[in-house]
Amino acid sequence: KALSLPCPSCGSPLDLRAPDQSERVACPSCRSLLDASGGRLAFLRSLKQPNASMAIPLGSTGTLRGRNFTCIGYLLRSCTVDGVRYPWGEYLLLGEDRCFAWLVQSEGHWSLAEAVPVSEVAAPNARAVSHKGRLLRRFSDTVAVVEGVWGEFPWKVELGERAEVTEYVEAPFSLAAERQRHGDKGEELNWSLSTYLDPGEVQQGFQLKAPLPAPGGIAPHQPNPHWETARRLGLWMLVAAAAWFALVVFAAARNRGQRLYQTSLVLAPRAPGD
Repeated sequence: KALSLPCPSCGSPLDLRAPDQSERVACPSCRSLLDASGGRLAFLRSLKQPNASMAIPLGSTGTLRGRNFTCIGYLLRSCTVDGVRYPWGEYLLLGEDRCFAWLVQSEGHWSLAEAVPVSEVAAPNARAVSHKGRLLRRFSDTVAVVEGVWGEFPWKVELGERAEVTEYVEAPFSLAAERQRHGDKGEELNWSLSTYLDPGEVQQGFQLKAPLPAPGGIAPHQPNPHWETARRLGLWMLVAAAAWFALVVFAAARNRGQRLYQTSLVLAPRAPGD
């Protein structure tokens, strides 16, 4: 059940929606990072991070793909490629079955991500992985960095937390492997499967009043919006080609043995010296 506790730093009430699973809580009022693993909140440190810009407020409830969720946390993460910073937001969702999911927003594109057991992923080669009979091709290798923390989380999240991310795609799915190195404690590997969502589905699912921004560019696992049109055009072209071929065969069979063309040519003899 949800539990309301005061922040040990500023006294603001904090509604914990997964108190039995949360290990870290970030107070939105005073930007304090709190430890929740001991059954009560304990101040750890102040967070120097930007202001939160969330389309879905903490505590919001909604329905996605037939499942009911509550938004309990939000992370701001980024990666840098060729000197360019690419930020994105990750909303931590708690399902009514007490399982977690992520709602990821990047440049107006939305995805619903869920954890995948390592045993379900196979790597036939270095350029692809397979998951439940689906082959996904390697798309990128980046390092994701946590830049902002709000809400509660079931692990000991920290600002500056880094993870090596390898992404594999096959629209509308993206399979990501996140590796975190813990020094002498070894390496931690987590897999997550993301499904591309239309922004309108998120808007309606959480009953958001403010319109969501239009997607910018093309997401790696975004389905081709012109695929259905191309498929229909391809079908009509195939039908037209078949009709033309049938007409040629019919005409050839109907005119078999008939003289179709005749002409006479008169060739003048060449004069001497030509």
